[in-house]
Amino acid sequence: MTDGEWVELPRQLYVTTVCHCDLCGKMVARRFLRQVHDGQPKRFCDADCARLWQEYWRPRYGNRPD
Repeated sequence: MTDGEWVELPRQLYVTTVCHCDLCGKMVARRFLRQVHDGQPKRFCDADCARLWQEYWRPRYGNRPD
């Protein structure tokens, strides 16, 4: 696992892709926290979701896809 990096989403009006947090499902409007776990990139809306995924979700359910 890496500490992660904040990634800015494109701000052009014609870009219609939607990004969601991999834990809570909240839509991310401006930037997301990207972390890599076991070679799989994860997107989180904030550091709290990243910590909750690492401490709660991953030990119980692993790296299963949504």
